[in-house]
Amino acid sequence: CAPNDISPLDSIERTVTTTSLKRFTFPKTNTRAFQLGWLDRFQWLEYSVSRDAAYCFVCRQFDVVGTKELAFKVNGFSKWKRALEKNAGFVKHEQAVTHKSAMISWDERKTRTANNNGISELVSNTVLQKRRFYMKTMIEILIFLITNEVAIRGSWDIENHKEDYVFRNLFEFEISHNKELRKCAEFMSKNETYLSPDIQNELIWTIAKITQMKRRFHDNTDILIAISDANDLCYEKLKPLQKINIKLPPKEELLVAETYMERKKAAFEEERKKNNNDGFLTRFKLLEELYVLIRAKDNEAAAGSGVYATAFILAVELMQPNKRVIGGTIIACNYTLGEIVLGLIAMFVPNYRTLLHITYTPLLLIISYFWIIPESIRWLLVKGRKAEAVTVILKAVKMNKIILSVQTMDKLRYIEDIKVLKEPRSEINKRYAITEVFKSRILLIRLANCCLCWITNAFVYYGLSLNSVTLAGDKYTNFILVCTAEIPGYIITIFVLNKFGRKYSLCASMLLCGTACLASEYVPVGQPVLRLIMFLIGKCTITVSFTVLYVLTTEMYPTNLRNSLVCVCSMIGRIGSMAAPQTPLLGEYMAALPLILFGGLSIISGLLSLMFPETLNTILPDTVKEAEDIGKNNQRN
Repeated sequence: CAPNDISPLDSIERTVTTTSLKRFTFPKTNTRAFQLGWLDRFQWLEYSVSRDAAYCFVCRQFDVVGTKELAFKVNGFSKWKRALEKNAGFVKHEQAVTHKSAMISWDERKTRTANNNGISELVSNTVLQKRRFYMKTMIEILIFLITNEVAIRGSWDIENHKEDYVFRNLFEFEISHNKELRKCAEFMSKNETYLSPDIQNELIWTIAKITQMKRRFHDNTDILIAISDANDLCYEKLKPLQKINIKLPPKEELLVAETYMERKKAAFEEERKKNNNDGFLTRFKLLEELYVLIRAKDNEAAAGSGVYATAFILAVELMQPNKRVIGGTIIACNYTLGEIVLGLIAMFVPNYRTLLHITYTPLLLIISYFWIIPESIRWLLVKGRKAEAVTVILKAVKMNKIILSVQTMDKLRYIEDIKVLKEPRSEINKRYAITEVFKSRILLIRLANCCLCWITNAFVYYGLSLNSVTLAGDKYTNFILVCTAEIPGYIITIFVLNKFGRKYSLCASMLLCGTACLASEYVPVGQPVLRLIMFLIGKCTITVSFTVLYVLTTEMYPTNLRNSLVCVCSMIGRIGSMAAPQTPLLGEYMAALPLILFGGLSIISGLLSLMFPETLNTILPDTVKEAEDIGKNNQRN
């Protein structure tokens, strides 16, 4: 028989798939010894160290019974000097009929084995998918019962206490109504139903352990288990999907603006109610999938954006032209303070349900705004509601303890003599549809450029905030630092807007942002502080740009279309908000790609912003004609 240091005859399954032998160190120059290169040249060759002889693997495994050749089967070949001769040794054996027959048998065995492995793998995958779907449904029901603190099972005596066996009843109900699950249940054998109390205890324990691991390693106390039909779904990969749903384009902004005919106060209150309701609804969602669907369906982004845009316009219209910058900056600063507070709360409250509860509760206090905030005086005058406008003015006089002159009081008594507007009254009271923009070539080009600028600003602004967690260090601290960098941007805005104007301030801030984003990629790897500084400069300058853009957009359009067009720009700008959460995924393909994208778009949009008219110290236009003339006559107060 063959020596024990070559493949045994009963190991066909192993040797069919693995023909290479254990390699030893052989002499390289001694021609009377076995050479290592022979094993690579003759794949069927085996070598016995103990006998110093060569054997043929395929002939020992598949040779025809009764063959008289014993050299390569039993005795071994050791005439190394003649090993490579044509009429002797390895070459002669390779040409033998019996060896060729054995090689054919070996190839057939390998083919059959490969086919069997493929069939087995296919069957295993089918079984695995059915079992995974079956287990997925079980886990979802368990999570539902655990989250709602419902008793999962009653007694071990299932037949006598079926009404107490909540989990089993729910699962059987799901089987009866889900065809795919019913097929899986029919496929499962009786000992694979996983419905016994012991199995349930084990599943609950497993869920609890996963929850503890999430809390320990990911600062998250939620139950986050998701099993797809083919692969486990990584929760981190689900986050961008949530964000793109949450950031769906808020079309309701435009509808609100048109429905309320530019009534800022009423629109603000309605948007506030919707935002508050949606927030509390999402507070009580049980599963991540439901959370995403509810937020996408309710379009919470529309409500939140509608509140901000309407409040901003209302505040700007209440101010004098030389005070608009300070007023807009104060509003924007409060937005940043809200981001910082959110980061601090998230640092100590990792549970997203509790976080929603905390962040949406203060919105209840905003109900009082309906009685506190006055309606826009300009809008009231445009609509001919003079008495209400006078009431708002007198209320402001009383609150500020100002004594009006006799001339001013006379003007208030005869307010119809006030030449607030230069157009005829019929033109002023005319209600514009948003389609009026398409009749004006100037406003249409301005709106298209404005929408592009909004997309870029939203994309870069939110993109830098979201990519802050990819920086070295604590993700919460980085987020708070990036948000804090906005405050210097607002302070800078106050000075540059009134000194250099809206158009040039917007252009310069976007160019600086693009330069900082691109330059941060050339910072050496060992300089994380310098990279963070460049990152913060980019966030600071895009903050300046966004603030200027809000003011500029508000000042470019007529009163009857102002809210609608600002909301259109904000709505289109949400394309950038939707794309921003996906930018961290681009880093998987190229680490520098997100910042290159931010920098390139900022520079392009900054150059295009030079096409906007300058609105510094101009009177807010009330008609389409006045809006078209902005930048030509540059009316001054």
